[in-house]
Amino acid sequence: MFPVIHQKKANEIKGKWTESLMLVCEKLLNFTKNNIHYGVLFCEPVDPERDNCPDYFKIVEQPMDLGTILNKLFLDIYKNPQ
Repeated sequence: MFPVIHQKKANEIKGKWTESLMLVCEKLLNFTKNNIHYGVLFCEPVDPERDNCPDYFKIVEQPMDLGTILNKLFLDIYKNPQ
């Protein structure tokens, strides 16, 4: 299981909108079905070379992954939930 919220940060975000989003990310990162842990596929940015998808950036113009979202939440980069 991926622990998402660091203990020190948990006190800072308690009751804020970022807490809810971090919990959603945690649920998605830990999603398992039929013993397959799907969340792992979304925890870091796609590397077109490593992941054998050379046209990825031509198809996906604004890529995003849950790890990047969590980092931005943790660093208070997002100013509102929209």
